[in-house]
Amino acid sequence: MTLGKGNYTYEPIKDWVKLPAFFEFDGKDKAGGVVDAACDSKDRVYALCRANHPVMVFNPDGSFVGSWGEGHFRWAHGIFIDTEDNVWIIDAQTHTVEKFTPDGKMLMRLGTRDWASPLLRRSPFNMPTGLAIGPDGNLYISDGYANYLVHKFTPEGKLLKTWGGPGTGPGQFALPHNIGVDRHGM
Repeated sequence: MTLGKGNYTYEPIKDWVKLPAFFEFDGKDKAGGVVDAACDSKDRVYALCRANHPVMVFNPDGSFVGSWGEGHFRWAHGIFIDTEDNVWIIDAQTHTVEKFTPDGKMLMRLGTRDWASPLLRRSPFNMPTGLAIGPDGNLYISDGYANYLVHKFTPEGKLLKTWGGPGTGPGQFALPHNIGVDRHGM
């Protein structure tokens, strides 16, 4: 099956990934699989999984580079790689957004691990879902499963603004599941 048009056509490459022995994408509960993926500046693919090896890294040819995050993530939900190749992981069940080096060393944590913000406080986080970084370096985080909010942080992690709430009206969200920011900061 080919998707897209013109210069932007894509076809799946069967068996592109070369997983090492005893590695799998699916978790034991089969609620896993690859839940998100991102590419770094070297075109390496970071597959975020709900399995024994949550972050798996592959070269452009599909060869395995390595993995990390074993035992750390509870319900990994999203991955984002910034312009400096830092890897950001959103974990909905630990209520955190964490920044790592490409080889898995934690650099920053937003949120308090294993503490969900009470719903009426409108503060980060209660099951966050996604992250995007604007052209000015500000972080935009969808706090979707329980808070129905978006939070804006400085690159250093200072909360600047929160907006949203549950609903389908103007300024409300019905389970914001991810977020994106364009080159104009919109």
